[in-house]
Amino acid sequence: MVELFRSYIRKHKLLQGNKPVLVAVSGGIDSIVLMHLIYAAGIPFAVAHCNFKLRGKESANDRLFVKRMAAKFGVPFFEKSFNTKTFAHDNGLGIQEAARKLRYSWFDTLIKEHKLQAIATGHHADDLAETVLLHLVRGTGLAGLHGILPKSGKIIRPLLFATRLQIESYAEQHRLKWRDDSSNNSDYYTRNKLRRKVMPVLQSINPGVAEAFLKNTGIISDYEELIAEYISKIKGDFMKYDAKTGRAILTTTGLTGGGVLRALLFELLKDFGFNGEVCYQMADGIETKVVGSRFRSEDFEAVLERGRVVIGKRGAARELPEISVSAHQRTIKTPVGMFIIEQIVIPEGSSLDKLPDFNDLNTAYLDAKLVKWPLVLRPWHRGDRFRPLGMTGSRLVSDFITDAKLNNQQKDELYLLLSGGNIIWLAGYRIDNRFKLTASTRKAIRIKFKTNDSFHG
Repeated sequence: MVELFRSYIRKHKLLQGNKPVLVAVSGGIDSIVLMHLIYAAGIPFAVAHCNFKLRGKESANDRLFVKRMAAKFGVPFFEKSFNTKTFAHDNGLGIQEAARKLRYSWFDTLIKEHKLQAIATGHHADDLAETVLLHLVRGTGLAGLHGILPKSGKIIRPLLFATRLQIESYAEQHRLKWRDDSSNNSDYYTRNKLRRKVMPVLQSINPGVAEAFLKNTGIISDYEELIAEYISKIKGDFMKYDAKTGRAILTTTGLTGGGVLRALLFELLKDFGFNGEVCYQMADGIETKVVGSRFRSEDFEAVLERGRVVIGKRGAARELPEISVSAHQRTIKTPVGMFIIEQIVIPEGSSLDKLPDFNDLNTAYLDAKLVKWPLVLRPWHRGDRFRPLGMTGSRLVSDFITDAKLNNQQKDELYLLLSGGNIIWLAGYRIDNRFKLTASTRKAIRIKFKTNDSFHG
């Protein structure tokens, strides 16, 4: 197994040169076998042990055991205790996530202070299988299907080639001692449920299920590389960056539609924080040619325009002033964008759908004879009602906002346009049914809303 261990390290280029590696040792069988293999392979190393203060005396005994093992191998020993429960509570994290953040932050510090080249952990093939299953249960993209990688930054996992049975066999062969973590016998954690209840069923179907997962994740990683090359080419051909505005423009004309478009959008826009669900909604908007729709991640906003998607940084929430609009005004500047007003004549027999930007959410066509001046632009208030296009009854603006799933910033930046005290347009979203154009309309008011985030290159 030592030679398999060396071979796996060489194959995945996990270590370079003779700089020592930091081995994370809990005291369990996996980390003890990892430490023994690194020693047998002649790799210089140091040991790091975390006490998360979650199991009382058991945790204290783990610490003493690992310290003695490090002394037995004659290597440096680093230890640190954490108030894990307090950290989890203060940061709104689960215990396992809190422990992970604490230990890797400390490991990074040790790496820098002692000039170590990597952090080695005892993850193995069964851990990889459990991780893939966990991702599948929670929902995942292609990246989640490769599970745990052999190397991720400074973290290396040189035991991924070995199954739990192989590790147990090695420990027995070399008469190694280890500490059993009593929390592994609890079904409180989801991973434990998978390990104790799901994996045995899969092993009864295929005793080599861990090896199968390992093989499949390797194939998936190869496909990821292939897809990454393709996405890189698509970015070069279809996505441009404007250094002055800091915006990205994705040309959608020529991109394949359907499921391929949804997948492409996710791969192209995930660096901007857009998740799969938002990208699917965006793809539907592109295919149905609904321009003006906005989609937001935590830091960015994407706006659908004709034949392209414009991505820019989200601005801070703003206080919207109330603005009176007289009949002779043609442009109105606001903190969130500009309104451009035109009065037009519609020839008899004209098809309304053929009017410029008639289906653009940022363009409102209103029957001029029903509009009373001056108009008023103001932010929405609780209790506001309007009659959405296509409906005969009135509706609360707040209910419309909820159903449209507007986020806090979208709600803060929503302007209403009023005529004679009646809401005639939720700017960028919906006009009031009472002011719509009909076949008999000859004079109309066209209002275009150009947001500050719109890009015209």
